[in-house]
Amino acid sequence: MRTLAVVFSHLAIASSFAASVAACGGSTQDSPPGGNPSPQVDAGAPPVTGNGDGGTHADAAPDAPVVDPGNDVYPAPHPPLPLLTNFGGAVLSDMKIITVTYVGNANRDSLRVFDDMIVKSPWWTSVTDGFAIHPGTSGGYAELVDDVSGKTLDNDTDLKPMIQKLVTAGKLPPPDANTLYAFYFPASTTITLQGSASCQAFGAYHDSGPVTVGGATVEAAFAIMPDCGGGTSVSASHEFIEAATDPHPLATTTKPTWYAYNDAWFGAGGGEDADLCQSRGAASEGGHDVARAWVNSAAAASHDPCQPADPSLVYFGSAIATDTIKDIPDPTGGPNYTSDGYLVVKKGASRVVDVVLFSEKKLPHDLSVVVGKRKRNSTNPTDVTPIASGVTSTLSGATGKNGTHIALTLAVDATAAPGDYPFVVRAILETGDYHSWPAILRVQ
Repeated sequence: MRTLAVVFSHLAIASSFAASVAACGGSTQDSPPGGNPSPQVDAGAPPVTGNGDGGTHADAAPDAPVVDPGNDVYPAPHPPLPLLTNFGGAVLSDMKIITVTYVGNANRDSLRVFDDMIVKSPWWTSVTDGFAIHPGTSGGYAELVDDVSGKTLDNDTDLKPMIQKLVTAGKLPPPDANTLYAFYFPASTTITLQGSASCQAFGAYHDSGPVTVGGATVEAAFAIMPDCGGGTSVSASHEFIEAATDPHPLATTTKPTWYAYNDAWFGAGGGEDADLCQSRGAASEGGHDVARAWVNSAAAASHDPCQPADPSLVYFGSAIATDTIKDIPDPTGGPNYTSDGYLVVKKGASRVVDVVLFSEKKLPHDLSVVVGKRKRNSTNPTDVTPIASGVTSTLSGATGKNGTHIALTLAVDATAAPGDYPFVVRAILETGDYHSWPAILRVQ
């Protein structure tokens, strides 16, 4: 069973990203844009054995140490940004959002207004582009008697049966294939999910469960927003777009829909669209902070994949082609998967990789380029550390512009320990405006 992707509360973001995923501000991208928040994406993996990865190495990318001048075709041709994959499930193409609150919630009216507004806003248009999802509508409201304050409710043993009972009793509108129940719980209610507790391990999540109405069963999507303090607009919007693009993440009778696997960019086990941009900070819509989400159409066009993007900024990057690893065991319990993002080098060998600089339009000046392991809590984008003991990384050039090719040489000493070593190739325009292209050096 796949672990449900969750969004941290504001409090959890502050503590967790400092330890694991470096938070980003402005156009800065100092880490993979998100993914499953639990993996320590900058920590080396345990040493590999056998074929070196618990998976099969395939499709090695060609290494081309070419140094070319920049050009005026924007963006210059380059290895593509990763994309979400459609695994054949449904989307909530015409979401009907039902706002569910409990008696005594002082924010009831504002939550209703937000939910009605956000699914037909410019933000919704931006984050759903290319996913065959239309503007949503209100499915109505439900205000329930507060019989949950002070209680602990489990997602599987309490909440799913509760939804069925509420529908049967006429206290919730019956669902259809486009319904999303948006539950806002009181601050004293604790929700548990796969052994973790709300406002400690997570701030919100979405799931689905079977609801029988008139003899017919609907796999009903729902989003759970505990009150962790600090507002719910970011966590709610995060769950709404993920529920729209992957409404039944764990259902056994349906398939998952849009999901991404790329260990270098998104961490082991992958993530849904808003997970992938969780470290990129919030956007704004209608006076509310809202989540950003990975949009395939933007990524394919070499625009900032985390939408909505700041229109005043030009997106750029330092792209590299990487190897594909097959049959990787999913640490979240899902089926084995395939991931790009690796560069495989044997001990005692070296490898030259082509780094291609690109930008969606002309930049005011050249980019600087550095390579290495991210340094936590550093505000200097040039401040990186060596990839690993026994590994030397060198660049044939330190600056360039759209279309410039730079040769990256990775030399692995014969004494280097086998393992997986995340690093980044970072393109820097200004101290606060830079983007990292992550990769994983696999030493065999």
